[in-house]
Amino acid sequence: MRHQILTETYTDARLREKVSAIISELCDGLGRVDARFVKEAVFGIAQSGSVRLTAISHALKEDIPIHATHKRLSRNLGHGAVGEVLLRNLLARGVEQLNDDSLLVLNTMEVEKKYAEKMAFLGEIDSKGERKGYEMCEILATGNLLQVDRKVKTVVGGEKILADVCNERDFVPVTQMLWSRNAPEFEGVNQQILNLVREVRAQSGSNGIVVCNRNQDDRLLLQTWAESTLDRFIVRLQMAVSYTHLRAHETREDLGWPGR
Repeated sequence: MRHQILTETYTDARLREKVSAIISELCDGLGRVDARFVKEAVFGIAQSGSVRLTAISHALKEDIPIHATHKRLSRNLGHGAVGEVLLRNLLARGVEQLNDDSLLVLNTMEVEKKYAEKMAFLGEIDSKGERKGYEMCEILATGNLLQVDRKVKTVVGGEKILADVCNERDFVPVTQMLWSRNAPEFEGVNQQILNLVREVRAQSGSNGIVVCNRNQDDRLLLQTWAESTLDRFIVRLQMAVSYTHLRAHETREDLGWPGR
């Protein structure tokens, strides 16, 4: 499914400049080639409403064959530093907007790859092994966020462009992680989630309350957070296990719920 992102009535030049101005901060630490790739990718996604490299290549409208643009984007996408730097910068900017009682919502999902054969560590994503792909968890911050005043200004064609990077957002992305059960470093789904939350805590301290649903109703996760001096959490427990799941932590304070 393709979703068109609203870009107002900007010309290509204005939109490119606005994207560049906003994305530049997230590209801190990247080389010139990688930073250019990130800006072009975001512009292409905004214009085409698709994350496919072919659609992005068409949106860039370069004076070279489409397959040449596609090949360059594919090569740049393979640079490991791009994802590492973007995630580090995204996390640093995201936690700036956390209050003590902001919500850190865990969202787990599957990335199914029906027709892939040669992707690295492609693994099963269901108990029967009938579906293959990867698993992912992202953390979004919402609720009582600090409204950081971060505006960027640029000029294109003699006209000033002002962009609000963090103004009055209902939610902000904080971090994410993609994994495969077939990867040699895979430690288990629960450990992947714990590692992701620890990354946020390393930057935010005790700010933010982890919110998870029944998919994360697991003893390893909840006991780890209940015993933590930093973590507070809200979880929707399955009724069948709600009275026995955390039997060792019977009080509100021990559970680490808000208000402890």
